[in-house]
Amino acid sequence: MTTKGDLEARLLAMEDMRAIEDVLCAYGEALDYGLEDQFVDLFTEDGIWMIRRAGAEDRVYQGSEQLRKFAMGHTRAPTKIHKHVFTNLKIIVDGDTAKADCYFFRLDASAARDPAVPSLSDSFIFEMGRYHDDLVRCADGKWRFKLRQVLGEDDRANRQTR
Repeated sequence: MTTKGDLEARLLAMEDMRAIEDVLCAYGEALDYGLEDQFVDLFTEDGIWMIRRAGAEDRVYQGSEQLRKFAMGHTRAPTKIHKHVFTNLKIIVDGDTAKADCYFFRLDASAARDPAVPSLSDSFIFEMGRYHDDLVRCADGKWRFKLRQVLGEDDRANRQTR
């Protein structure tokens, strides 16, 4: 038999998972459109963004200042049109901490014909891999990345640049 307490706990867990999913969505939007303040706010003050690829040295950005610098240097619309997309999301919430894992890819629109008008017909997957995330619920109630690991699983080192 399901009790009122069980239902409340399940509802709270679902609300937490939805809030975490919103963080992941906001991450892509922030990078795709150059929203540096939004990007930095997705991380704790000492948060870490790191990327790992086979055959390449890890890149690590820690803390608000380094995260802002990373976001400011990232390509963005309207000069470069791309979309960060994630799928196969798994979230495990444990009180005020959570782990999230998902697949991702970045879809880029080619500007080969006219840089002012990106061509969707020439779009290509620029990168793919997995995200491994550690998140915490902060004092203001928002979920934020404590650690976002980007695990690149593509062959960029072995192909020509478009």
